[in-house]
Amino acid sequence: MPWSAAVRRPTYRRRSTDEGTAEYQGSVAVVGVAGLDTVPAMHDFVRMAELSGFPQLADEQGVVWKHFEMTQQSTFVVLDSEGTVVTRGHADVDELPDTLDQLLVG
Repeated sequence: MPWSAAVRRPTYRRRSTDEGTAEYQGSVAVVGVAGLDTVPAMHDFVRMAELSGFPQLADEQGVVWKHFEMTQQSTFVVLDSEGTVVTRGHADVDELPDTLDQLLVG
């Protein structure tokens, strides 16, 4: 599940993505896709936002953002086991369990 964040504008700070996905460790792969800044700034953002529960990808050129049609920060793209996009868009971390539970059951 790629998740994007623009380093310069952390609007998602209500509940961390770590908290929202912790119960799915081992069942769901979460990858942070940082962009729109330099790698050192991305590292600083990951530390500041306490995003240590999943790997982070530095997408300096926006290749991943473009591939998954991420148009803004805090965009979630949920893929099934075949890599097909199930849902995408700006998502509240509190809403992720409903989407993930449906995918895992189905």
